[in-house]
Amino acid sequence: MQARRAQPAPGRRPDGPRGLGRQDARRLVAAILSSIYPGLGQAYNRQARLVLLFALPITLLTLLGTGLVLSQPRQVLFARLLIPDVLLALLMVNLMILAWRLTAAVQAFLDGRHPGRVSPPAALGLVLVLGLAAAPQGYLGYLGYGVYQTANAIFYGGPDEGHSGPTTPAETLAPGETMAPTPSPAPSPDWLVGGRINVLLMGIDSRPSRRHALADTLIVVSIDPKGKTVSMVSIPRDMVDVPMGNGDIYGPKINSLIGYADANPKQFPQGGTRALEDALGALLGIQIHYYARVDLIGFINMVDAVGGIDVDVKKPLNGAGYNDFGVRNFSVGVGIHHFDGKEALAYARIRKAAGESDFTRAARQQEVLVALRDAAVKRGLLDLGRLQALLEATREAIRTDFPPEHLPDLAALAAEIDASRTVSAVIKSPLVHSGKAGDPRGSIQVPVYDKILEMARGLFTEPGVPPIPWPSPKPTPVPSPTATPTLP
Repeated sequence: MQARRAQPAPGRRPDGPRGLGRQDARRLVAAILSSIYPGLGQAYNRQARLVLLFALPITLLTLLGTGLVLSQPRQVLFARLLIPDVLLALLMVNLMILAWRLTAAVQAFLDGRHPGRVSPPAALGLVLVLGLAAAPQGYLGYLGYGVYQTANAIFYGGPDEGHSGPTTPAETLAPGETMAPTPSPAPSPDWLVGGRINVLLMGIDSRPSRRHALADTLIVVSIDPKGKTVSMVSIPRDMVDVPMGNGDIYGPKINSLIGYADANPKQFPQGGTRALEDALGALLGIQIHYYARVDLIGFINMVDAVGGIDVDVKKPLNGAGYNDFGVRNFSVGVGIHHFDGKEALAYARIRKAAGESDFTRAARQQEVLVALRDAAVKRGLLDLGRLQALLEATREAIRTDFPPEHLPDLAALAAEIDASRTVSAVIKSPLVHSGKAGDPRGSIQVPVYDKILEMARGLFTEPGVPPIPWPSPKPTPVPSPTATPTLP
């Protein structure tokens, strides 16, 4: 009787499970290993040269990145990650790493040490391996691109329509139409020698119901890199008759200057923001270099994007008469309260309630900002759905012309300046006085120029000289001189 060679069952290879042979299984194991870390699959295949080829670049890049992270303070590292050019470079590196991982996985799968034809199930398995490897890193790149878009809009997006000039790209203009000139920045301070850095902070109300954008909050912040101090002064939004820096006087309320200048580009060719910077600079006798603007509607959206904020109210607030953004007669008692965007804005804006002032409002604004930061960390940054909404809201809410390449310097400097080295003042009586009854401009504050300049000279001193607090109900202590007068 002649022996007959046994045949495998249909669909089963003699060396593996149904539809997937031993060599196919080894291919997939090698591909999975190299998709996790390039070179592991090549080591599994015992290809020493290929291990070095695929693993060495990733290892060197990992060591370099780890060294950079560990060698910098956390706040400086975070500031670097907000620079659009750095974000773009990281996006490109992320794409290159993804391509390298996928290439290593495919090479490990197709390695010549696994002879035989690749079965359809094995090919499908490779596709799944590549997809699973690419998905998390691809989504990380997607989020990174969202952060890049946000940072790019904040630093390079320019003022929005109704604030300080057009944002219409040149290619969308009608034939024969030209773009209005964008605001020209003031001469930049010398960062190397530690000159003062003067920034105008603005809270802008740009609701569609407004004929012009109104500056709801005006604060000039001056940073002294030599003395490691910060001087701040709040300007009443109802101030009138403000000098323009060119010999002219702006008669209406100062909070309307941005919208008025934008509506009259022939008179203000550099835009409303530059006009406001020049006017407040002339009022205080300083040069304002940069601006940072927060749109109030955008602030509401930012708070709502993180699901609201929790604020520990230490003192009852009765805002009877408050009526803005759909919130009327806002009041809140002592305790922890959860505010949505409109309520958070009301809590931060009320200043005419009994026992309240610009000082107490400033403290509440700080509470709201801290609460927003905490909510963003706890909910917005960890919840991918909220993170997208937060990025979009931030993209629409904030604009600045501060040079992003100096963010790490500013972050390092800010780490050395605490509340004890911050001197603040509010322009109020006797620096201003109320207008006469019947003035068509309504409730106004008329500046007393010589007294304002005297206050400003003490507040914005020469670099390295401690600022002099302007008398207030609670005077700020004069910061002591620092022994390290150089910019980090």
